[in-house]
Amino acid sequence: MQQQFVVSLAGLVALVGVAVAQTTTNPVAEEIVVTASRAERTAADMPANVSVVTAGDIQRSGAANVVEALQSLGGVQFRSTSGNASQAEIALRGFGENSHGRVLILLDGQRLNRPDMAGLNWLQIPLANVERIEVLRGGQSALYGDNALAGVVNIVTKKGTPEPQTTLAVSGGSFGQHDERAGTQGAAGPLTYAANVERDATEGYRDRSAYRAWGAGGSLGYGSTERFQADLGLAYNEINFQLPGYLTKPELDQNPRQSVFHNDDARTTAWNVNLGLHAPTANAGRFDLRGTYGRQEMQSNLESWLSWSDVSIDSYGVMPKYILDRDLFGRKNTLLLGLDAGLDRLRINRFADPDRAAELVHAQVDKETIGLYARDEFEVMDRLTLGLGGRTEQARISADVSSPAGQLFDQAKTHQAQVTDASLNYRLGPQSKLFARAGTVFRFPFVDEQVSYVGFGSDAFNPNLDAERGVNYEAGAEIALTTNCIASVTVFRLNMRDEIAYNAVSMQNENLDDTRRQGVEVALNYAVQRLLLLNASYTYTDARFSAGVNDGNEVPLVARHKLTAGGEVALPLDCAAGARFTYVSRQVLGGDVANQSPQLDAYTTVDLLLRYAPRRLNGLEIFGGVDNVFDTHYASVGYQGFSVDGYYPSPGRSWKAGASYRF
Repeated sequence: MQQQFVVSLAGLVALVGVAVAQTTTNPVAEEIVVTASRAERTAADMPANVSVVTAGDIQRSGAANVVEALQSLGGVQFRSTSGNASQAEIALRGFGENSHGRVLILLDGQRLNRPDMAGLNWLQIPLANVERIEVLRGGQSALYGDNALAGVVNIVTKKGTPEPQTTLAVSGGSFGQHDERAGTQGAAGPLTYAANVERDATEGYRDRSAYRAWGAGGSLGYGSTERFQADLGLAYNEINFQLPGYLTKPELDQNPRQSVFHNDDARTTAWNVNLGLHAPTANAGRFDLRGTYGRQEMQSNLESWLSWSDVSIDSYGVMPKYILDRDLFGRKNTLLLGLDAGLDRLRINRFADPDRAAELVHAQVDKETIGLYARDEFEVMDRLTLGLGGRTEQARISADVSSPAGQLFDQAKTHQAQVTDASLNYRLGPQSKLFARAGTVFRFPFVDEQVSYVGFGSDAFNPNLDAERGVNYEAGAEIALTTNCIASVTVFRLNMRDEIAYNAVSMQNENLDDTRRQGVEVALNYAVQRLLLLNASYTYTDARFSAGVNDGNEVPLVARHKLTAGGEVALPLDCAAGARFTYVSRQVLGGDVANQSPQLDAYTTVDLLLRYAPRRLNGLEIFGGVDNVFDTHYASVGYQGFSVDGYYPSPGRSWKAGASYRF
């Protein structure tokens, strides 16, 4: 590992050395309006650690999916039980098991988080449809409510452009991976349009880890006047994927590519509809209304768990908001008022056999939420803005569960949460700021944390389970050291109570003792036009129990250190070379709150990429690269078991190549 570290850093230094002689000054990045702010703010105006990954960043990285586009960001970690992006779990701010429930995922403002414990299938978001990805670290409960406890990821899709533009792309790589994309954008008078289609497949690094995915999407926009605008987004995706399961430590050491589960797989389809209406007025503020509908259908075949199930989820959302920008006492003031209302209806049939002849249980579980929020931002002095926000939210989880013998139970529980948030943001310049925030946060239970519907005779409603609650503190700075170099640092502390986790002894989900997370996020970005791009990030996270029998123990599945460094340098003949180095420290196995089992090993990976973009043929780009150059064998996730611990290997060395053409 030490040799890999030295070699990779030497390579990065060499890239820098080649570029030094070619440097000229140039701003690091243009200012981008961050829609996840809910009030159209630039990153420098937001009292939070914010990252924006643009379509250009994605193209330069050679990423094949959203997970690959985000995994190198500071403070962002992904875990995968399949070794690919199909069911990767995102983590922010020191959360381990079920961390995806503490990060809100949005697609143009539409919630994608499932109401149950199943993670998001990231392949339902075709990369061809992504314009940019906004990442807000830290609690955003006052602004967004449920799921936004550790942060928010908002994926913004491509919209119509004044000039028609079409992009075609194809890529391939190791383990039978291939990806084909096509997209077009344009406008016709007041109408704008965008459409895309993508197919993605792989045989997988491990046995039984293949997937096949395809999807299509598009948007229509109308905006003939400044008084009314409308947009409609549509998306469909279908995914078939295998589930290789875990390996024991001896199996992992013997052959990390094997699978001992030969009949576990799943299929999902997803539809999303997103309608927005915008009515801005010069004197009376701006009113926005967004309505969303999503449907997911899942068929899973888990022979290893003696579980075969059919699931459908219908999700409805209505989100009106009102924004008033008007001076108060001669100072800038922005008032934001809004309502978020949603219904998730989950239906599941679970069977005892793969032919689905013997039904074990049938359940319908509803999660109804409604939240009211308000936020005001007042410029108390030049460039210093005070923000105050609050939210009251209610969630009612009701379950009607039956077996072939009759109804088992029909129960409901209502959760309430009230949270507040206060912030100061001092804007030093176009790309520089100082900020501090403090606020309360919460998360309502997943429906299958509140309700058991597994069909083995132990199903019941769990009325004693409470919502998770916490207090979040953070402060940070983002400073433009020069016109082409930006540095940022954020320190945070999050005190949590009533975190929810599964207790294998009582065989139900329970509220845990208090926990504490604290740490620091550091990042440095340096850019010189297209000649040189360098970035580095380091995250230190100390996540521990702070009360009870496990007081002082580490929270499972949280890496204390994550370091990422990379860059790209221009070469002769219209080429560019890039490299990325990633180090993740050891982690406690999932479920091991007593910290007794052997831990997941630390790992280091190095990725290399070469791009060719001929100036004489504008719009063409060809790339080739190698991921995990040193073929590091590691597991990104593992869990403590009753008799043996289970590990989920990540891919070894792999190559990739592709081409795209924009015209």
